[in-house]
Amino acid sequence: LLPPFGVYVSRISIEGKDYGGITNVGRKPTIEGNLPVGVETHIFDFAKEIYGKEIEIRFLSFLREEKKFVSIVELKDQMAKDLQSARNYQKYRKDGRGKK
Repeated sequence: LLPPFGVYVSRISIEGKDYGGITNVGRKPTIEGNLPVGVETHIFDFAKEIYGKEIEIRFLSFLREEKKFVSIVELKDQMAKDLQSARNYQKYRKDGRGKK
C-alpha cells in the first residue's frame, strides 16, 4: 500500500541511527515520459554508502501533493522550499516545542 502521492517529512533509521529527511511518493509528473510510481528519500547531511543496507523510513508529516511544474527550474525551487520546510519541522520537534 502506498500513501497519497506527494512530499513528506520523514525520519530514516539506518543501523540504529536516526536521520531527518524528505520523501517523495509518486510518478514525477514534471519529468518527461511515463515513469512508474516510485518512492525517493533524501537524507539530510548524509554522504555514506548504504546500498544493500536495510533502512526504515517513517513518514512524519505530509507537506504537499504531487504537482506538475512548468519547468525543472520551478521544480528545483519548490524542492528547496520543501527541504527547508522539512528541516524546520524536524527542528521544531527536536527542540521540544512541537508534539512528538
